[in-house]
Amino acid sequence: MSESEIRASLAQAQALLNADPKSLAGRIGQSSNEYRISKFIRGDNTSENAKYLGYLDARELYPELKPITFDRFLDELIAGKARKLYSDTSVREILDVKKA
Repeated sequence: MSESEIRASLAQAQALLNADPKSLAGRIGQSSNEYRISKFIRGDNTSENAKYLGYLDARELYPELKPITFDRFLDELIAGKARKLYSDTSVREILDVKKA
């Protein structure tokens, strides 16, 4: 979709919401088109923008830490070799839930 198509779709969604504030189509249209503008047009979801806003990059803070890539994790998961997160802790302990 081009920027003009996204903005036109957003305007249609906002018109639906103006006519009926409870319109599900209007709400979905507005949120999805605002997300498209944020991500694809303004580029809010970039590391450059995050740095500009003052966010820290864990890769710069901890250069010795080498995170597992999502692709590698999937390969290990499919092969049955993926390590279980919190394998030494139960969900109850994590959530601090008392047994009834």
